[in-house]
Amino acid sequence: MYNILSLDPGSVNFGISCSGYDRKTGQLALHSNAVMNTPVKGLTKDLHGKRIAFLSELEEWVTKYECKAVIAERYQNRGIRGNTGEEVSLMLGFLIERFSHLKVKLITAATWKNDWHRKHPDEDLKELYKVCQTAPHQLDATLIGFYGLQKLFKHDMKYSVDGLLEGVASVSQSKLYKRKAQR
Repeated sequence: MYNILSLDPGSVNFGISCSGYDRKTGQLALHSNAVMNTPVKGLTKDLHGKRIAFLSELEEWVTKYECKAVIAERYQNRGIRGNTGEEVSLMLGFLIERFSHLKVKLITAATWKNDWHRKHPDEDLKELYKVCQTAPHQLDATLIGFYGLQKLFKHDMKYSVDGLLEGVASVSQSKLYKRKAQR
């Protein structure tokens, strides 16, 4: 099993997921996902301690799931939104430095979302967020991982959207939401 850590960064809501691909069977596996507990929030007051806590949490995931690669969405500023862009950029810099022994890829949101929409033209991600039992960032982190595995192995990964939603909820380490909307 080739495992990848995938990240949908934010300074408050930071999605993290671990997925795998079995080259022998061609199957995707969902191992775990969550909203990170220790993203870097704030650029003052013990930035070194925040860095250590952030990297320690990532290290737990990489070690537990024996990840061989990391893929993360890079932050793109859209207007003035406070320090989020700087905070995410710092976290991605910390990540690249700490995990330089792994394959690390940074992508824009449009990269994986355009790929999603090409493959699932009848599925609107905003509608899926309304029915997914996890935080949207957890679903996004998982989809970023699937995109990364697909590009890494040059293989179009097939999965059902309902199976995806069920799987993401079943391996969530964060609280689940009771959504009113149904599919």
